[in-house]
Amino acid sequence: MNTASSALRALNDQELDQVSGGLSAFGYYVDVDLVNYGDGEKVHVSWGEEGGSYNYVEVNVGC
Repeated sequence: MNTASSALRALNDQELDQVSGGLSAFGYYVDVDLVNYGDGEKVHVSWGEEGGSYNYVEVNVGC
């Protein structure tokens, strides 16, 4: 069985500003951002229900 884990943490205000916004319609939203939390640039894609839970994926950019 494959398992993966990562440490959860709250984003600080500057990091949160990087992933705010996006397009919304019919109670759902999607957002694509280029972010940098201090460990290199990543493409951050999030989607979900407005005011509810959401999913996201982050992919490293470059080397």
